[in-house]
Amino acid sequence: MKILLTSIFITVLSSFAFSQSVELKYNLDKDKTYKVKSSSIQDQTVTMQGMERKSETRSISYFSLKMLDPKPDFFIAEVKFDTLKTTISMPPMELTSAKKGDINSEEVGEVSNCILNRLSNSTLVVRMDYTGHVQEIMNHRVIKETVLAGTDSLKGQAAMAKGQLEMIASKDALIGMIEGVTAYLPNKEVKKGDSWESSFISKNGGVGMNISSNLKLKEFFKKNAVIEGDVVAEPESSEPTVMNGAEITNELRGLGKSTIEIDPETGWIISSSSKIQLSGNMHIKAQGQNMTMPVESIITGESMVIE
Repeated sequence: MKILLTSIFITVLSSFAFSQSVELKYNLDKDKTYKVKSSSIQDQTVTMQGMERKSETRSISYFSLKMLDPKPDFFIAEVKFDTLKTTISMPPMELTSAKKGDINSEEVGEVSNCILNRLSNSTLVVRMDYTGHVQEIMNHRVIKETVLAGTDSLKGQAAMAKGQLEMIASKDALIGMIEGVTAYLPNKEVKKGDSWESSFISKNGGVGMNISSNLKLKEFFKKNAVIEGDVVAEPESSEPTVMNGAEITNELRGLGKSTIEIDPETGWIISSSSKIQLSGNMHIKAQGQNMTMPVESIITGESMVIE
């Protein structure tokens, strides 16, 4: 009986100790590949010359990461975007890494597919901290040269979109794509109800948005932890972005919510969902003309771990 009571006491005490706090950081198995499928839907309304133009953009990506070398303050990992696909309703267009495309084509879609295909067949070597933020893409120069080979000779409509096409392989864009999947951990011991801040820069479409989240540990168990977040989206900079000869000033801002379920032992995501609503103006200055376009946008996304 005494042994039984002692055993029960130790079990209860261990459960109580576990329930007090948990260290949320990346603790990935070396040389194991972790995979995530992410998808998003963006419903957008743009007003041009008093006319509303509605569009829907659906995106899917398959992302994988393999930790190669852990260090005290960072780790080295291989990152791949195994599949990238975007479907736009207006104008109708499908961009996908599943097609080889043609870098010599005059069509934007064919050149985009070629660049995406090259990117999905590339392996990025990154240095990351244990919150999931990228410190450096160590082989970015080689990746950029490989992915963008031939873009100096673009013709037709593809030549006019050269700036946007080159942004696909820019360091900032790639870091934002990675951190959109990985950057959510505090790298410290937290208790239920504790909160922390996390942010990353999204360069989708070439216009930078700072996505900041106030994250809170809602609950955790041995096999899963649930994190909830209040999201604020705002322009990365008040300065205009030069794209294809035009100056674009972004004044979009928005709020949102997110829920992330993770494995507390590894820090890796199990599933997530988010919704952000944006509104504001885009100012465009080109060829001596100024245009202001009111924009309303709702972005919903979800991610899930895959084998």
